[in-house]
Amino acid sequence: MLGEVNITFKIVGKTRIKGLGESYILDPNPQTFKCSYDCVYCPLKTLTPKTLNLKLEQISNSILIISGRGDPLLKLDVKNIRNVIQNLHKLRSKVGIHIKNIIPPEEIATHIDFIILKLDTLFEEVEEKVNRPRRKLLREKIKFIKNFKKKVIVEISLTKYNKDTLSLRKLLYFISNVKPLGCILTYIDHRFQPLCSSIARILEDLMPNSIIDVKSYVEI
Repeated sequence: MLGEVNITFKIVGKTRIKGLGESYILDPNPQTFKCSYDCVYCPLKTLTPKTLNLKLEQISNSILIISGRGDPLLKLDVKNIRNVIQNLHKLRSKVGIHIKNIIPPEEIATHIDFIILKLDTLFEEVEEKVNRPRRKLLREKIKFIKNFKKKVIVEISLTKYNKDTLSLRKLLYFISNVKPLGCILTYIDHRFQPLCSSIARILEDLMPNSIIDVKSYVEI
């Protein structure tokens, strides 16, 4: 069944997201780092990938997230990833994709169950300084979140570069008004975990019944 797709996915991790449940992380090519960002804080470039000794058939009826090091949409063409999503659905699993600075084409956005999309700021000057995007897509990402909000889980990575009050207030105001499927706050430095937890509590009040969680950056 899965062998029909000419892509070898590796199960590179397992995580639990509050409101979503236990999830397996799949990477089409763990040895390759390809990302649409070049973030100043990113630890993934030098991270040694590990794999779990499980076959895809062993994780049926699960939450599966196509993710890994960088952007999976840079490692696959649209046709291949669409076929992979369809085959993963045959395992009776919910399938998501975790991307950084790429707008998923509609044929993927309509077939996927959820999309984790990184959005650290609403200010282009901050994104230029911190995330160093290979393409300027901030406005398009904001528009995409508004249009596909029922499928989008926004990922915010808190660092010393984007923790100022104005930047955070604008970002939280946008999220609380759009009300996407959820929000995951991630941290690289453990000193930012309390701030992430405080913001998560605010979002839980503003967006009841949404997926809200705090994770280490390398956990998803």
